[in-house]
Amino acid sequence: MESGDICSIVAVEIAEQSIYFERLLRYHKGRGYIRLPEFLNAGFASVIEYIRKGKTKLTSENVYQIFIASDYLLVSNLKQECSAYIKEMAKDPAVAISLWISCRGLYWPEVGEMAYQKILENFGQVFQSAEFLQLDFDDVKHILEDDGLNCLRERMVLTAVENWVQHSSSLRLPFAFDLLTTLRLGLMPQAEIDQISSSDFVKLVPEFAQLLFEWPRCLFQPDSEPLLSEPQRQRLTTPRLPHEVSQTR
Repeated sequence: MESGDICSIVAVEIAEQSIYFERLLRYHKGRGYIRLPEFLNAGFASVIEYIRKGKTKLTSENVYQIFIASDYLLVSNLKQECSAYIKEMAKDPAVAISLWISCRGLYWPEVGEMAYQKILENFGQVFQSAEFLQLDFDDVKHILEDDGLNCLRERMVLTAVENWVQHSSSLRLPFAFDLLTTLRLGLMPQAEIDQISSSDFVKLVPEFAQLLFEWPRCLFQPDSEPLLSEPQRQRLTTPRLPHEVSQTR
């Protein structure tokens, strides 16, 4: 606004809390009606309530729509509250997986990314959930090969693969080798590698059993007869990020 401009107290109050409305008030100067995007309808009233009262009720049913509205309208404090609420919800593996899957194709992928980070952070609970078993191969591989996966021992990854494959073994066994190569064998003691090589599940995947038998010689095989692709070789020996570091990416 400029000196001498006259605006309603409500308009000024809203503009103080929202950069979007501040710019609108500064440059629009009352020239006709403004039509906001329809996708704001569900969360708009809550944003205005927050601006005027300093609070609004967040629930699992409305938080996503309020997040969208507060992000679009540049109400940063409310967006932060929505983010914190979503992260708390996503501690539940079922919610985290649902949000990650459902939000990937939306205009605000930030919500899905928050949920995905919770999947990595709480992997010890996630891989034991019924929802994890329903994921498709690409999603499971995406999770297991992530450097930020929070697993105390790589043996957890093996268990996750075994659980997922055995949930529908006739359909999923062909994917087992690709998933098993997400294990960071370079982080595992040789005694543990020897132990898993004799497991019944590994025996069902001859290529992986051979890899364990030839470990670590398989890392240096000639390119003419590779057991592993170059990305797979690199991944097998790449350390996972410490959990505290992965959460600051």
